[in-house]
Amino acid sequence: ELAALAPPTGAVLEPAIEEPLEPAAEAPPEPAVAAAAPTPDGFCLVFRTPGGGEQPIYFKKKPLGFKFKESAPIIVSKINPGSHAEEIGLEAGMEVVSVGGEATEGKTYEDIMKLVVSGVSQLTPS
Repeated sequence: ELAALAPPTGAVLEPAIEEPLEPAAEAPPEPAVAAAAPTPDGFCLVFRTPGGGEQPIYFKKKPLGFKFKESAPIIVSKINPGSHAEEIGLEAGMEVVSVGGEATEGKTYEDIMKLVVSGVSQLTPS
């Protein structure tokens, strides 16, 4: 029965050509801070209003023009007169709940600021 597995007499055996296995594509490492690129509407921060609703605000230029206490959650404490923030309707008392599409809940002040700085760095200075 082993003879049945042998090639017929006179047959030329060609070596099988095996395609090299491609290494599995590795996912690129995630950056420490995902670049929160501005949309055509600008860099979006979503704020919880004092009334409890949520309002997306699109910043198109820097500086943004508002102040806040350096702790999480980030709550707007002051709008600079004549600033971009005033121009687009930001108000004191609003709380940042999303930066460039990433929720801020459970994040530290430092992590939130990394997201903000990343997004703002891509805006045009005024």
